[in-house]
Amino acid sequence: MIPKELKGIPGLMTGPELAVLTRMARSAGSAVELGCFHGRSLAAMGLEHPGMRLWGVDAWGDMSHRGYQGATLEACRANLERLGVRAELLQGKTEEVAPEFGETVELVHVDAGHSYEECTRDLADWTPKVGPGGALCVHDYGEPHNPALSRPEVREAVDDWRNSDWAEVERDGVMIAFRRLIADRGALYVAYGERAREQCLESIDSLHAVAPALPVAVVSDAPLEGADHMIIHPEADRGARAQKTRMYSLSPFRETLFLDADTRVLVDPEPGFGLLRYADVVLSQDPVRVFSQQTWPHLDRREVAATRQETNGGELLYWNSGVILFRRSERARALFQAWHAEWTRWGKHDQMALMRAVYRNPVRMVAVREPWNTHKRKEAKFVFHDHRAARREGAPQ
Repeated sequence: MIPKELKGIPGLMTGPELAVLTRMARSAGSAVELGCFHGRSLAAMGLEHPGMRLWGVDAWGDMSHRGYQGATLEACRANLERLGVRAELLQGKTEEVAPEFGETVELVHVDAGHSYEECTRDLADWTPKVGPGGALCVHDYGEPHNPALSRPEVREAVDDWRNSDWAEVERDGVMIAFRRLIADRGALYVAYGERAREQCLESIDSLHAVAPALPVAVVSDAPLEGADHMIIHPEADRGARAQKTRMYSLSPFRETLFLDADTRVLVDPEPGFGLLRYADVVLSQDPVRVFSQQTWPHLDRREVAATRQETNGGELLYWNSGVILFRRSERARALFQAWHAEWTRWGKHDQMALMRAVYRNPVRMVAVREPWNTHKRKEAKFVFHDHRAARREGAPQ
């Protein structure tokens, strides 16, 4: 769905495509858009993350040679001002503006020239301006809903550009998103609220005691001492599930160990990373191994009923989502993107959403038994999980 505030602004991007861009904008403190047209997607980023610094680059003016009527700089600026979105608009061809643009940004959105040469040049000129862990979005990659809007040369240019410094993290319609990687392996945490941030620091200390060289990234709304890399993301829900279910998209690592903030790592995670040679994802079983046997009283009964109906009765393994290892692959990307989409349906329980996503998006998975991630300290073999020690009031139980 296109947000109602934007419906009066002309644009070719569909609702799901715009949603990919705005999700990537949530964790970006700064962004530059190439090809602004009337400013709809630029405005969407500004509305999604009001504190971000925005630039828009476009030649504006007559676009009849490209088969459509262009917008004016004045019209774009007026649309942004009407919505209260602040952006610095730079008029000129992207290749002319690039040498003069000296900023390092956290997101670049490429939607300007659609020939192979133009897109290739924009990727070469502008991706170096993205800082470590930052993101890239490219519109018009793939087959659109309207065949008349097909831009096959964009896909060709992006596929030729792909390189080991970047990982594809999301895709919907003809919008594709990438993350700039900072290391081959690392640990990722999500920590919001005083208790979770305190718990996260203790977990990082336990991890460094057994794996001192493993870099750590933390998703939070403020910097946290002890993190090697911060992903500043505004709070979205009391349980921080919106960020957790996007771990694949937010992680700046090729292989990631995700840890809930209230975990304590007891041994070197190297054997777990080793399992990723054979699988896309490593998950541990929940203490209640089969979902249909789950009796936890705090689960939303409507979501339980829907989950059973949608997974052939729920006669499936129930996964614990507090400790997950994953690597970059097309299967894993589809699974994690589906996990976030499933979570947004109800906005409550990430484990049920994960089970539904796994049911519809098969991956190569290693299933490990409960002692790999358990709240029973004496039985813990890899991680002791002090469940709910980081929970805030109002978060799902």
